[in-house]
Amino acid sequence: MSEQLTGPLLFLRYAWPCAEEKLHAEKMDQNDFDKLKWFIENGIQPDVDLLERCFQDAVEKMRRFSIRFAKYMVMWDIHIVREFWQLHRDVCEAVVVSINDRCVSVICGSKTFNALNNGLDLEVGDFVYVHQLMVIEKAE
Repeated sequence: MSEQLTGPLLFLRYAWPCAEEKLHAEKMDQNDFDKLKWFIENGIQPDVDLLERCFQDAVEKMRRFSIRFAKYMVMWDIHIVREFWQLHRDVCEAVVVSINDRCVSVICGSKTFNALNNGLDLEVGDFVYVHQLMVIEKAE
């Protein structure tokens, strides 16, 4: 996957682990789910309107976050998106301890668990952000 990481694409990578749950709860329709999946699989920036429709709560929280903490930056700026999600209660910074194809073992605090890697070029020792058992991005 060759992607130009943008704020909307990074937002989708963090929000994607919740998409299937939203689909099953009928909080997202199949057509929108399929569009999001295509953007994820192809590493292409999704439309902000689609993100706002599919992840209303997270978008609204990020909007409030951007107004409060980053008054002079655009809400969809990659730095705003990254900061918002990294402060999310379900996101942890972890270190990669082993790699087996798409399954990555990580340590977050005192817990070791497996997470799914969707195409990031990872090595043992890399620090990553994990959300809902998915590796989202390398830590800077």
